[in-house]
Amino acid sequence: MKYQQYLVLALIFVCLIGCKKIDPRKAGLVPAGGTITYNGSPLDGATIVFVPKESNKQGAGALSGADGTFTLTTISDNDGAFPVEYSVYVLKEEPLQISDEELMEYSRQGKTPPKPKSLIPIKYTNPTKPMLNFTIPVAGDKNLLIKLKD
Repeated sequence: MKYQQYLVLALIFVCLIGCKKIDPRKAGLVPAGGTITYNGSPLDGATIVFVPKESNKQGAGALSGADGTFTLTTISDNDGAFPVEYSVYVLKEEPLQISDEELMEYSRQGKTPPKPKSLIPIKYTNPTKPMLNFTIPVAGDKNLLIKLKD
């Protein structure tokens, strides 16, 4: 009898360790990602934002790598996107060359620091007038191609 009790306890222990909690917010997410280019070259360090056209869905975003590749994130790193239609906009700005002291001075004076310069055409950066639209299929899509040009 003792042998059976130990066996049952061991099975319960293995089950508890092996079972993963599934986040209900992730239900329906599919793999999604691809490559972004600007004038035919990979665009490194671009922030890519997918805004769902259905208001009851959550958006997704990504940061492109040196080779222009990206993987969309909705809830946690690289978990994909919901299979719906999206408006897409992209941000890529030159780093703001301003010191912490200068930022504090702007703040003390109640002024806004200068905006960084966009490194891509403004038409791709406006979330209220998106130039790009993508639909993520139910099976997902890891080969999205976002082509930006002047």
